[in-house]
Amino acid sequence: MAAAKKKAPDNDQEISRLRSRKMLTLGVFYGSIAFIPLSCIVCCGAAGLIPNDTAKAIFGIAGMFSPLIGLGGMILMWSDRSRFARSLDLAQQADEMGMTFAEKPGKRELKLVRSFQLFRDSSSDAGRNGMTGAYEDASLVVMDYSCAWGVGGDASVLNQTAIVFEDFAEGTPDLVVYPKCMLDKLSDAVGLPGQAIKVPKADKFNKKYGLYAAQAVAATSLFTPKLTDLCLDEASVVLEVTAGNVLVYWYETDIPPDELAERLAIAHKIAEALRRE
Repeated sequence: MAAAKKKAPDNDQEISRLRSRKMLTLGVFYGSIAFIPLSCIVCCGAAGLIPNDTAKAIFGIAGMFSPLIGLGGMILMWSDRSRFARSLDLAQQADEMGMTFAEKPGKRELKLVRSFQLFRDSSSDAGRNGMTGAYEDASLVVMDYSCAWGVGGDASVLNQTAIVFEDFAEGTPDLVVYPKCMLDKLSDAVGLPGQAIKVPKADKFNKKYGLYAAQAVAATSLFTPKLTDLCLDEASVVLEVTAGNVLVYWYETDIPPDELAERLAIAHKIAEALRRE
C-alpha cells in the first residue's frame, strides 16, 4: 500500500526565505546592470561641468572604472540568481509532493549519500537542495550532490541530483551499473573492480552499460528484460545498491525542477526492479 503523502510543516518558512533571496539577487542583478551606464554618464557629466582640474580628473577616472563595479556585481549575481531560482523551484516541488525541503541537507542525509561506492573517498564534496520524505512505499532522500577526486585541472568532478531509496532492496547484492562511455573518467577514482560482468541475453545492455558486483551470479539474475529496458530507455542512468540502499542518478545531470516528479517515478521503477522477489 502506498504511503500517504503529508504536507511538510517546515517548508513555508524555507520557501519564504528562498523567495526573498531570489528577489534580492534579482534586484542587485538589475541594479548592477543599470549602474554600468549611469555611473559612466554621471561621472563623465560631472567631469565636464566641474571647473576644478583635480575634480575633473577624479570624475573622469571614476567614469572609466566605475562601470567595472556594476559588471562585477552583475557577474556575481548571475550565478546566485540561477542558484536561488533553482532552490525555490525545488522547494515548491518538494512541498507539493509532501516532502521536507532543506537548502542545506542534514548530516545524516549527506552521510547516507557518501556511503555509496560511487561517491566514496572523494577529496571534497557538497550537498544542496535536500528533500526527504515518503515516496510510494519508500523512504526517499534527494539532493544536488557534487564531489571531486583530486585538485585543480587534474581533478575528476561529478555533479548530479542523487536519488536514494533507503533500505529499499534488503537482500539484494551490492552492485554498480554505469554507462560505459563515461566510465573512464571515474573508474580509477572510485575503484570499480576489474571487467564488467555480462548480463546473459542482454547484448544491447552489455554494450552500453557496465555491471560491477562481487556476487556476479546473484547480481545478473536481477537484470530481467524489464530492468535492462528501463536502463536503455534512460541512456545515462547510473545505479548502485549498497547495504540495501538504492542510488539512482543521471550522469552529470542536475534534474530540472519541472522534471523532478517524472524522474522520481522512473527511479522508483528501477529501484523496484532491483528488489529480490
